[in-house]
Amino acid sequence: MRRLDLAYSCCFALFFHVSSDCAADSADCKNRFLELYQPQVQKLSQYYSNIRVKATREDNLENGTAQFMESNGKYNLTNFKLEAASKFIDVRTREATTPVFNPQVEAWGRHYSFMLSRNPDDEYVLKKLDPVESKTVRQLCHFLVPVADSVRDRTFLQIAEDDETEFLDLADASWQGQPAKALKTRYKQFSQDTNKWFEHTATYFFSPEDLVCFGFTRIRSGSTKSSQAFYTYGPRGKNGLGDLQRIEEWAVQGDSETRKYPVVEEILEFEHCPPFDDSEFTLSAFGLPEPPGLETTPAPKPTRWYLWIALAGGVSLLGALFFSWRIRKARAAAAGTAKP
Repeated sequence: MRRLDLAYSCCFALFFHVSSDCAADSADCKNRFLELYQPQVQKLSQYYSNIRVKATREDNLENGTAQFMESNGKYNLTNFKLEAASKFIDVRTREATTPVFNPQVEAWGRHYSFMLSRNPDDEYVLKKLDPVESKTVRQLCHFLVPVADSVRDRTFLQIAEDDETEFLDLADASWQGQPAKALKTRYKQFSQDTNKWFEHTATYFFSPEDLVCFGFTRIRSGSTKSSQAFYTYGPRGKNGLGDLQRIEEWAVQGDSETRKYPVVEEILEFEHCPPFDDSEFTLSAFGLPEPPGLETTPAPKPTRWYLWIALAGGVSLLGALFFSWRIRKARAAAAGTAKP
């Protein structure tokens, strides 16, 4: 019995030691990322927020057709509204195979999200309305890819603050033929299709100078398929940053590196604007009444919101440093009390 107890104790000690090592390594990787990323937060957030955008998007399907979409709208780091009209086209001939569908509007405001369509009289009609409080994750505009993971709907600072995300590695790499910083992470995500949790590994690629995201690779555990994204930017301006010009996503099958079914979004206009008022992302902005109980209230001015994110990132960094210190202290104590 003593031998059995000793075996259990050894197994538990080994498990705890390995878990502690992994936690310490993740905390160290997170610290190194934050040390690089936090000094860039103010510049990145000011440049890639409060944008008026116009774009075309083409989603290629398996049967030689693609969904072609034209969109325009406004967004910042918390709110967005995009209006889009789409049709299906033959990829080879580029001719339309369906009429243009009625334009649809998707928007997220401070208090609620909503979807609109247009009726034959060209009037907006409410199709869907949800209070923001009913959502576990606030949806971000997918044009925020320079500073956010649009799949997870989180900025990279929010990811760094998320205890559910494990930071695996931060290293020099190459992406799209350019030098990059590669951040490898692992997280779990719930699938509505299978009603199960799956583990995902995502590697983000950042420019070494200013930590703008160039793209990512992502794969789900147990799957032979992965996805890749490539982001293209225009010439760098005085502040060293360039406008987002193109978003390209591919599905990759196994180790063959054969890329299929591209999604290509061309940004035709990328206009920097003064900070948007919350009222622009409400139903009343489209001539519709505000929903009872969800009327908007005056919001704090958003011009210095990045200071709150920087502060939160600093708290996260201090927490990670403290956790790493506790791990090292525990190891030192264990080493000092261990007997040969």
